[in-house]
Amino acid sequence: MRHLMLSVLLFSFSLAAHGEFYKWVDKNGTTQYSDQPPPPGVATTEEKLNIKSRSAQPAADKASAPAGLAEKETEFKKRRAAEEKTEIERQAEAERNKERCIQANSKLKVFRDSPRVSLPDGAGGVVFADDAARQKGIDEAQKDIAAYCR
Repeated sequence: MRHLMLSVLLFSFSLAAHGEFYKWVDKNGTTQYSDQPPPPGVATTEEKLNIKSRSAQPAADKASAPAGLAEKETEFKKRRAAEEKTEIERQAEAERNKERCIQANSKLKVFRDSPRVSLPDGAGGVVFADDAARQKGIDEAQKDIAAYCR
C-alpha cells in the first residue's frame, strides 16, 4: 500500500514538471486527462490546460517573491506592534478605571455610613457636610461608580 501511494505521489510530481496537460471528453462522455494531445478522431472536445509548476516560474517572479515577502513581513510586524500598543493602552485604562471604581465605592461608603463627614472649605479649613452636601457627594459617587465600575 505504501509503495502504491509513493508511486502515485511521485507520478503526480513528475506530471506537474511538464506544465502541459490536455483535457478532453471522449465519445463515451468520459473526461480524460493526459500530457499528450488526444488521438485524432477520439475526442469530441479538447482543451489545453495551462498548468505551471513552481520550478517553471520565470526568474523575475522568483526575484520579486522575496521582496514581496519582506514587505508583507514588515507590514505584519507594524500591525502586530500597533495591536500590542493598543492592548497595553487598553489594559492601562482598565487599571485606571478599576482604581477609580474603588475610590468611588469608598467615597459612597463614607457619605452613606459616616455620621459626620468633614469636607475642605477651600480656605484651608474644614466644614461638616449637611444633608444637601451629603446627598451631592452620594450622587457624585454613584455617577462615578456607573462610569468606572463595569
